[in-house]
Amino acid sequence: MNKILIVDDEPDNIEILFDLLHKRNYQFLVATNGEDCLDILKNETPCAIIMDWEMPGLTGIETIKLIRANANSSNIPIIMATGKMTSSENLETALLAGANDYVRKPFDKIEIIARIEAMIKLKEKNEKILELEKQIMQTKIIRIKNELKINRKLLTTSTLKLIQSQENTKKIVNNLINIKKTCTTNNKHNINTLISTIKTNSFLSNWNEFELTFSKVHNTFYDSLNTKFSDLTANEKKICAFLKLNLTNKEICSITFSSQLAIKKAKTRLRKKLGIDVTVNMTNFIQSI
Repeated sequence: MNKILIVDDEPDNIEILFDLLHKRNYQFLVATNGEDCLDILKNETPCAIIMDWEMPGLTGIETIKLIRANANSSNIPIIMATGKMTSSENLETALLAGANDYVRKPFDKIEIIARIEAMIKLKEKNEKILELEKQIMQTKIIRIKNELKINRKLLTTSTLKLIQSQENTKKIVNNLINIKKTCTTNNKHNINTLISTIKTNSFLSNWNEFELTFSKVHNTFYDSLNTKFSDLTANEKKICAFLKLNLTNKEICSITFSSQLAIKKAKTRLRKKLGIDVTVNMTNFIQSI
């Protein structure tokens, strides 16, 4: 059964509304001031509220604003009722405060019932819209979670691929280094250039794929990193990405063709730029960003 909350300090108005609502099988709740209205709404969710404008304590306008500010009552339809504030400016004030409708006193029986029924239909429509929005949001959340799950798997695969590819490139480079030992000076120079090109091209081609997948999983990481530490170099940002994935020094060495010593030095410089001392675990620090 539909409940209507009547907020009015005049007993005659309450009695008139009671007679009208009772005959049509509405239940009703009564508050004689704004404070009591707010107390009732802590435990009740009426289908509509008929709000008097002028009351002791909180006015109808003030009460409506407080109702709209509360998430639990913000969608309840409210009809502002008054016998004095009847100008177009008053109507605008009521609507801007959050009233859905406006009726003048003394009540016209047909009008007040029509307004109440319209408000109940409005509430039912709003509830359907909210339920539909909730379902849509749940669907989006499920889709996002599934995409994230897939991207996490892709990131793991991409990381392994990056490490394995760089390991294979390292073998090729080592073979070239061995060949270089038996070459002429001119050929040694050519081999050195070839080694440098292979390292660069191998890393860049694999890194681009890796970074794309990384950004899908950790889509705010680089923005947060840039906001907090704007002076990091491109290579330092790469190290931060590796630490975000909890890669070891050995794995970072394999990916970047750097020595253990070079990585340790790079991490020391990075630690200074991040402003953290040696007692702070840098991997944990990066993973919290």
